[in-house]
Amino acid sequence: MFLSIRLTTPRFIRGWVFALFIGLSFSSMSLRADPWSTTGKVLAVAGCVGSCAMWYYLITNYLGKTQNLVQPTNDEPTRYTFKNIIGKIPQEVLNIRDFLINPQPFKDIGAELPKGIILAGPPGTGKTSIAKALAGEINARFFAVSGTDLHSKWISEGAKNVKKLFDQAREAVSNGECDKAVIFIDEIEAIGSKRRPDNAIFDNALSELLQQLDGFYSDDSVFLIGATNKVDFLDDALLRGCRVDQVITIGLPDTESRKAILEYYAQPKRFSDDVQFDVLATMSEGLSGADLKAIINNAALRAVGEKNTMIMQHHVIKELQPFLDRLEKRKTQEA
Repeated sequence: MFLSIRLTTPRFIRGWVFALFIGLSFSSMSLRADPWSTTGKVLAVAGCVGSCAMWYYLITNYLGKTQNLVQPTNDEPTRYTFKNIIGKIPQEVLNIRDFLINPQPFKDIGAELPKGIILAGPPGTGKTSIAKALAGEINARFFAVSGTDLHSKWISEGAKNVKKLFDQAREAVSNGECDKAVIFIDEIEAIGSKRRPDNAIFDNALSELLQQLDGFYSDDSVFLIGATNKVDFLDDALLRGCRVDQVITIGLPDTESRKAILEYYAQPKRFSDDVQFDVLATMSEGLSGADLKAIINNAALRAVGEKNTMIMQHHVIKELQPFLDRLEKRKTQEA
């Protein structure tokens, strides 16, 4: 992930305090000694060196340091594609895939592809998996980062991180490593939320993002995919036409998809013959794929805790019930 400035990390505090201690120690000792004596001169020089070392450590390690910490994925031969997705792929995503693979038929009728798309939906519905699979379908490098990793408490750093991310993706294309790059920003509302007068730090990051999409630096080699469950928070400029104006909803799985998800996560585990995945799929309406994965895993833990050698139907139902209770509680609060 991108390195953002974190002045509260233990490593930063240890390094900063250590360098400061050295500099001040030698400086204080030099004040006690005769400034014209050999000892005074040595201590004065040591104090200056220690102080310079402190500032060098601070600047080189935490101010403006932008290494390529986003590691691209989807290299051959283990490419992640739609075949790895359990459940239904929205038709809008399939259309984007077709355009990116073969844009000419779309261009012939005057269609213009946006610079990116937004995948919107509840947590755990597979937005990240779909984004990664889309990159795999078009044989593109996949650069994934969280929006919270891009912004910083310093005004200029958020914009620098955004620019560095796009530069890294374009460099992979220009070096011949890939024909196209996909940048995936999870929780994109962290840098793409509506601009406010008191929000200058985040506004700079958003302005840089808009510049990278269709400004001087824009090109067709990089495609942006943002994920959020707070699409109403996004700035109108980001959702403007031909930027990322397509907001594709990734909804909760239907009964058929829930059954497929349960069966998929049950494959490496030992289940009793009394387990009926079609019944469990019907009972789990309103739950996400991540919820179903957790239920299967918790059922396995419960079975072991009860000294059973296999997972039975009642183990899964007992672990399913707390999720249903929380779902019902949310519905009651929203009503």
